[in-house]
Amino acid sequence: MTMNGKASNDNVSDTGRSACGAEEHPSPSDTLETANIADLSGAYELLRQEIAERRQAEKKLKESEERYRTVVEDQTEIINRFRPDGTYTFVNDVFCRFFNKSREELVGEKWFPQAYTEDLGMIRSRLAAMSPENHVVVIENRVYSGKGDLHWMQFVNRGFYNNEGSLLEVQSVGRDITARKLAEEKLEKYQAHLEEMVAERTAGLEKANMRLMNEISERIHAEKALKQSEAKYWAVIQTSTDGFWLVDINGHILEVNEAYMRRSGYSREELIRMHVTDLEANERAEETAAHIREVMRKGSEVFESRHRAKDGSVWDVEVNVIHVPDLGGRFFSFFRDITGRKQSEQALKEALNEKETLLQEVHHRVKNNLLVLHSLISLQQAGLTGRETVNEILNTTKLRISAISKVHQLLYQSERLSEINIPEYIASVTNDITTAFDAGKRSIDISLDLEPALIGIEKAVPCGIIINELLTNAFKYAFIERDSGQISISFRKKDDGCELVIRDNGVGMPEEFVSGEARSLGLQLITLLTRQLKGKLEYKRDNGSKFMIIFQ
Repeated sequence: MTMNGKASNDNVSDTGRSACGAEEHPSPSDTLETANIADLSGAYELLRQEIAERRQAEKKLKESEERYRTVVEDQTEIINRFRPDGTYTFVNDVFCRFFNKSREELVGEKWFPQAYTEDLGMIRSRLAAMSPENHVVVIENRVYSGKGDLHWMQFVNRGFYNNEGSLLEVQSVGRDITARKLAEEKLEKYQAHLEEMVAERTAGLEKANMRLMNEISERIHAEKALKQSEAKYWAVIQTSTDGFWLVDINGHILEVNEAYMRRSGYSREELIRMHVTDLEANERAEETAAHIREVMRKGSEVFESRHRAKDGSVWDVEVNVIHVPDLGGRFFSFFRDITGRKQSEQALKEALNEKETLLQEVHHRVKNNLLVLHSLISLQQAGLTGRETVNEILNTTKLRISAISKVHQLLYQSERLSEINIPEYIASVTNDITTAFDAGKRSIDISLDLEPALIGIEKAVPCGIIINELLTNAFKYAFIERDSGQISISFRKKDDGCELVIRDNGVGMPEEFVSGEARSLGLQLITLLTRQLKGKLEYKRDNGSKFMIIFQ
């Protein structure tokens, strides 16, 4: 049994050695594979993080570019970017409208605006001077718009360079300075005139003028240096001729530009302590608050309003406002002074209304005069007796038409379109009739005693026809078998109206006229036209004939 027991122990011992031998160590190839897997896992994690960071950076860059593009697109300046070979990479809408080009025609293409020939050498020279150390070049030159108009422009050209100093791209911001250039030309001419006058005076005045010129030059240089020190995007806004506000979500003004300060009369320190309602003259505070909420909902809006300046005056503005939620909900607001445009629109509207009224009046007058002519000819036709010749009938009708046309001739020569000078009118009608009857050959003396007065066309026409009929009758019948005579015409303005008196020293009117039984066309016309004037006709036989007509 002991042997058997030992044998058993030996077996156990051998078994134990065999078990220990079963714990195999990893081979070299297995260890290398494990290490590779760990390295790949780490590299993947780093790559994933890098991709995430790059996407985040690209997102921020895109948002920044969108904000930049939003601000730039809403400018009134001409803005573009181009490579050294002239290929455009960006143009704003103002650039396209000014040169009458579409964005598709320009971006990615080479195109050069047509500059004034005399300015080409200067432009090339100034652009050639651009370098990494001098990367901003301001050029003022003349250029033709898409409509062919010549404009003075100021271009602020900013060069962008790589680390090696090579030019990558140029950004150009231009604004129309034609009005300023014209003003400068006038100023230069005026200064030259002053210098001629100063040259004739004392040397002391000449020195004083030189000191003044030096001060002006120093001030211009100081202002230029101040503008050049403005930071990046403010360079675009500050050079704008339109006003600008940066406003927070509650309507408080955070920043303004020079243009708005000039127009409003307030300083920057005063404005940045204000709320938009302090300057708004068109809306109540609650209306402005509602308007702000509406702009936040829509994102942007263009509307007209009125602002109140420091001196109390009110000016019209066109507002272009953009809400940018990513910048704390701030508002970018641009203001254009449209006071002159509003005044021009009102003046044009009033002029159009005046012209419409005038056309209606002319139409009415022509229609009425044509009816008068028609009635005169109809009455002439109805009153034919066979005793008058065709020539006499035509001459009589011609004088009546002439009396009417004289009214319009004087009316259109007058500054007033509804009244005429009655003494001038009576004198002209009298002259025509005197010439027609060749009064000079018969020694008929005409005397006029006319008081200055203006009367309306509705009274001038019947008054002229009455004078024509009475003078015609006098020339035809008052001086039968006589070679001489006198005719007098007087006109007076009285409290109760106007008084027209026509007198002759002829044979007098027949009894039938005195009794009201006259049937001649001329005398019928006198009666009818006196009624049209709502006047009163009186006749007396006093060493001839005397007609007195009183009308309102």
